[in-house]
Amino acid sequence: MTAQTEWYEEVASGVRRIRMPEADVDWMDINLDKAGEDLDAFVPNPEVGQLMLERFSECGRLRVADATLIRMEVPIEFLDTEEELRIAILLSRKGVIVAHRGHEAEMESMVRDIVHQGTANTPLIITCEILDDLLDLVTKPLRRTSHRLDELDDAKINPRDLTSAELDISDLRRDILMIDRQIDPLQTLLRRLLVDASTTFDQNELLALRELSERTSWFQQRSRHQLDHARMLNDQLHIRTADEINNSMYRLSVIATIFLPLSFITGLLGINVGGIPGERDGHAFWVVCVILIGLAVLTFVGLSRAIRKR
Repeated sequence: MTAQTEWYEEVASGVRRIRMPEADVDWMDINLDKAGEDLDAFVPNPEVGQLMLERFSECGRLRVADATLIRMEVPIEFLDTEEELRIAILLSRKGVIVAHRGHEAEMESMVRDIVHQGTANTPLIITCEILDDLLDLVTKPLRRTSHRLDELDDAKINPRDLTSAELDISDLRRDILMIDRQIDPLQTLLRRLLVDASTTFDQNELLALRELSERTSWFQQRSRHQLDHARMLNDQLHIRTADEINNSMYRLSVIATIFLPLSFITGLLGINVGGIPGERDGHAFWVVCVILIGLAVLTFVGLSRAIRKR
């Protein structure tokens, strides 16, 4: 016995026929966590059913007879949970079949909102609404990476923490690249759908597809800008690291400049052999001290000028 509500009819465990009040659209919603692995009763082509069940790593599109299969996986990093979200959409002129796994509550809310809005009156527009809601999941990680970039930009990093800051930027770039790898295939998919739909769908459907494509492009541009920002911060850290190395080498050079002559002179005066000038002169020691003081003053003046020029 099937369960019914005002907006869906449950035809089997985990399988619902969504009823659109304002449109005659055949929309089948399948929760794979409840429906199991057998979709032959709901998907006409067994091979297509198997493709909808298979695991996939990114958004992609397959042409199947007179339909298009869209598959998308949202990684756990976007959802802040340990459960990923996978969606497969079989789109045709007659209707749409949406199979999903994971995050049942979010999918329930998504489908209910699309139905109650009442603007999705064709299979393509329904597909665009679903993809648009999935695109909203990218907003939170993008804001998080943007906030982290601003913190690194404003932070006064201690020279001793440069290595730690470089690791933070490296982790941040990895997160942004993950977002970009999620958005780029979706953008490619939408562009191909636009080409396919240009001759077979009406203007309202094409408008919805173009708006979704433009929104996806905006997300893609934002992720690319964040990558450029992270690259700039990384370059700045490399410059600071090089400056710290140069400063260390300069300090070592100053120390060497001071102590190498002293080592030479003390070694020279410590020679225990005959023939050293002033050996029997009582004033020779003070003469040597004056010479050493003069050399120290000249060294100090030379180093001071070098430091001021630097």
